[in-house]
Amino acid sequence: MALIKPKSSGKTKKINVKFPEEIHNELLQYQKYTGFSDFGEMLVEISRYVMSKDKEFTKYKNNAIATESANENKETLNSNKEPQSSNATATAE
Repeated sequence: MALIKPKSSGKTKKINVKFPEEIHNELLQYQKYTGFSDFGEMLVEISRYVMSKDKEFTKYKNNAIATESANENKETLNSNKEPQSSNATATAE
């Protein structure tokens, strides 16, 4: 039984990739075995599966998301602050 199954994916971006010929042939066999009608969709599901199994990547991704969220919150707080007026006056000597 195949580890991945065809699913619909959202918005896509077209890219060009190169595979060694033997890997490409094996991927074509895997496409037949899994029943994917679209080669790109199969690669998406393979990628999702591998990334979901990689615990170190999951930690990295979650940390990156948390850092990005914290930075966005900081930017929002900074943009909501009103500029403070200064009561200090400069004196010339």
